Amino acid sequence: MTGCNEEAPADEAGLQPCGVIVQIQDEPIDTLGDLFSVLNDYRASVTVGVEFIRRDDRKSTEIILG
Repeated sequence: MTGCNEEAPADEAGLQPCGVIVQIQDEPIDTLGDLFSVLNDYRASVTVGVEFIRRDDRKSTEIILG
């Protein structure tokens, strides 16, 4: 991630710049294309589990898609 807007779903879920999303639900994210493909499977307002790496720590959170 290069940034997120204040009070956006990513910000509220704790995602920050320099975090790398590696999984959404059970789908691995290896490329930007993977990210868009997985997000296309969901509607806005759906809550999904997200795993990300920040500073060598793997973390997980839930995010409401906007």
